[in-house]
Amino acid sequence: IIHYLIPIIFVLFLFPKLNKKLVFSLGALTWIMDLSFYTPFHRALTHTLVFMIIISLLLYFFINKEAMLLSFYFIGSHLILDSGFPGSALLWPFYGKAFYMTTELTTDLLLNIKFGITDLTLRPDVVHHFFTTDSILLLALLVLLLCIKYKDKIRNIALEHNSK
Repeated sequence: IIHYLIPIIFVLFLFPKLNKKLVFSLGALTWIMDLSFYTPFHRALTHTLVFMIIISLLLYFFINKEAMLLSFYFIGSHLILDSGFPGSALLWPFYGKAFYMTTELTTDLLLNIKFGITDLTLRPDVVHHFFTTDSILLLALLVLLLCIKYKDKIRNIALEHNSK
């Protein structure tokens, strides 16, 4: 859910004139990428730059340039959201390691970001979280930004609802 909501909210906040039907349809790419969750190769087959390029090129040839750019965006955002340990095999099949990033907010309110590389092995002992602290905070920030941007519309809807 987070993989779908965060990129959609963000792209519609920045580009409100985009074709919304196309945005919501291509947002499904963020779910398709996790179909590999049910295989031993999760974050290997579909969590690669090769997958992103192939899907984006197919959408370019069968739909249009806007669909290609949105697919780059949605798949790329999924890769970023999945960048926590144990990471994703971004360069598979050319490089058999997984890349990851960890973030930590210090008591001085500084953000420590660490990057790492780990073996790409079957990792059945790794727990896959559907909601991470980082993604929930990012989602809250995006909702706040949308509320600020559309505060007048939200106020008008509330006033109409209260007058009934």
